[in-house]
Amino acid sequence: MNLSNVIRLIFPAIILLGASHGFSQGAPEARKKLSDAVLEPDLEKQKALVRSLGETGDDYFAVLFEKWKLGEVFIHEREGTAERIPFVLENAESGEPSPAIRIDTGAQLLGGDGKAMTFKAGDLKPVDTTRGLRAEMKNTADLLALGSKDVSVRAQSAATIGMMRLPKAAVLSSPS
Repeated sequence: MNLSNVIRLIFPAIILLGASHGFSQGAPEARKKLSDAVLEPDLEKQKALVRSLGETGDDYFAVLFEKWKLGEVFIHEREGTAERIPFVLENAESGEPSPAIRIDTGAQLLGGDGKAMTFKAGDLKPVDTTRGLRAEMKNTADLLALGSKDVSVRAQSAATIGMMRLPKAAVLSSPS
């Protein structure tokens, strides 16, 4: 088998693996907005930032919302600085040290020595959420799902949103 045939066979697999990794997805300005939301101390501003991500149309943020709700979003505080960096673990469920991935850039979190940092999820304190913030994340994720490429995801999202709105609609349309 010659080199061009090998490249033709391997190249699609590389593209698919890169696309499925997921941590490098999301527009840079939207990733920054999510990072700001994680760091925001004011709940109403935090909810507004989460809500604004629904305007991106990028259902990748639904994945990060789910990680946040599950306690898989963390903050690294650099020693000797005021810098706080929100991150997720590449494989939080493994129980083994896993590479830390910055939310704002999708790149690996680097230590002061320039080396990639790894952590065990059990050794970290997850970022807190409230019931109201989790509800905002769910609502925003449902809106993002309306723009999904997968027809069944769009249909399920439309049904979910429709059911959430049903009581209000029923009250408005009930005979007087």
